[in-house]
Amino acid sequence: MSTAANVRPVIVTHQGPDLDAIASVWLLKRFLTSDWGEARVEFVSAGQRLSSSKMDELGVNEDQVIHVDTGLGAFDHHQPEMGGKRQCAASLVFDLVTQRQTDKKNNAALKYLVEYVTQIDHFENCYWPEASSFRHQLSIHNLIEGAQLTDIYDDERLLQFGFDMLDAGYAKLRSETKADEIIQTKGQHFTIGDWKVLAIPSSSKDVEKRAQILGVDLVIRKDEDQGPVRIKATPRSGIDLTPVYEAMLQEDKVGTWFLHNSKRMLLNGSRKSDQIPTPLSLIQVVKCVKDNLKV
Repeated sequence: MSTAANVRPVIVTHQGPDLDAIASVWLLKRFLTSDWGEARVEFVSAGQRLSSSKMDELGVNEDQVIHVDTGLGAFDHHQPEMGGKRQCAASLVFDLVTQRQTDKKNNAALKYLVEYVTQIDHFENCYWPEASSFRHQLSIHNLIEGAQLTDIYDDERLLQFGFDMLDAGYAKLRSETKADEIIQTKGQHFTIGDWKVLAIPSSSKDVEKRAQILGVDLVIRKDEDQGPVRIKATPRSGIDLTPVYEAMLQEDKVGTWFLHNSKRMLLNGSRKSDQIPTPLSLIQVVKCVKDNLKV
């Protein structure tokens, strides 16, 4: 797409943008940056298109304007013939993104985000586990609706609010999907009694929570870059790391160790304070845990 000098292209969506509209604009700006990264966003009544007079005012032609979630064009899904299809504006824009950037077809985090938007747009979240729980009111789409209820967000501000959450959500999804990959490729799985244990060399903190969500009772992680170790048990495991802590104090005369008052977290070399990472290898730490954890 070519534009005249100093003329910004225009993305058009509907007033009071919901998650689908916001995500559609976000996808264009974040991933088709050369064409739409600097585009201005205009808002019209739902279903409408940008008027020719407004295009003249902005100095753009049809080739410099894209409509998403409105206007019944290529990136709208409200046409009668699309009523039975499981698509939304964001999924249609995502198809365009993957046509232009084929590597995005295998981007697990981005695919999950678009699938999330699709589920919300088709109200499939009513089938989610515990769908009636108020915890779901803290999800992105409901926070957008909540922002509208405050009466302090105009369309521009609401769009930016959605962008901020999508940026953060996408970053977190990338970290979590990377954690899955690390667990699968670098993790050492074993048991101590009935407890499932994972020992892993990784600088990703998300590995710990992700592994425990996946059913691991105890995670032993050594940071590959800085050297500190974190040993964390799940709340319901019944694991008490006190004997491991006492053994570490005897074995490691260099590193700084801290036992959390829950007795489920044994931390070494925290960045939050002046603590010294342990010189012990992951193998040595695992041996200490195996030898001293009381089953």
